Amino acid sequence: MNHKMIEKDPFQVVGVKRTFSSSNGEHVTGIPKLWEEVHQDGTIDLLLTLNNGSLKGVLGVCASSGDAEQTIDYWIAVEHNGDALPDGLAKFEIPSSKWVVFEVRGPMPEAMQKA
Repeated sequence: MNHKMIEKDPFQVVGVKRTFSSSNGEHVTGIPKLWEEVHQDGTIDLLLTLNNGSLKGVLGVCASSGDAEQTIDYWIAVEHNGDALPDGLAKFEIPSSKWVVFEVRGPMPEAMQKA
């Protein structure tokens, strides 16, 4: 599998967030449905107008929900520098980190889930 290691300074994303259970497989079906929703309701277009950071394009971000249950917060977001947010969107600060970036090819969402 093609991959690379990168280091990234902290950055902010803005987008929509949902919490999914990872213990019962809800995330496997719920995350693709969330992507369908944001495409259908125009949120993707709005996010792209807010994408003013160095990462270009829409991101799928998994983060700890912070509870003891087996849940994850999943964001569909873009990197954004600024404080003003349109209604319905939230922001999330991603700390300075080392990242492994994987190349994923094939039909979505199956290719991403398989990777």
